Amino acid sequence: MNRKGFTLIELLAVILLLGIIGTLVTTTILSNYDNVKKNLSEQEIKSISEALKLVAIDLSDSSSDIYNCKAGSWTSGKCKMNAGKWESFSVTLEDLKNNKYLEDVSRHCSGNAIVNNDQLYSVDVSQIKCN
Repeated sequence: MNRKGFTLIELLAVILLLGIIGTLVTTTILSNYDNVKKNLSEQEIKSISEALKLVAIDLSDSSSDIYNCKAGSWTSGKCKMNAGKWESFSVTLEDLKNNKYLEDVSRHCSGNAIVNNDQLYSVDVSQIKCN
């Protein structure tokens, strides 16, 4: 018997195998995508925290343009003052970007953050959301 081509069973078996392989690959890629997205958000939050600490250092540095939330600077009105020194500072990510403390992070994240003037310049980023 001289056969040319494939039988219906052979074609169905190949299609079934390709479907199973495709499903496995797709689920693996999608689960990795979620992990990558989560890791990217965590790294962006860390970058934002570091940028906020730089702002805090500038606020405490008497040679800085924004020392103690000086009037006329972009920080004025965002600081809570106590005895002539800043106690806390609230900032939007847009402010950080506009004043060169951040580069591209704010295009993925939005919200407000607060920096407290304690020994470590603690940063509250709970209101920042990254997508």
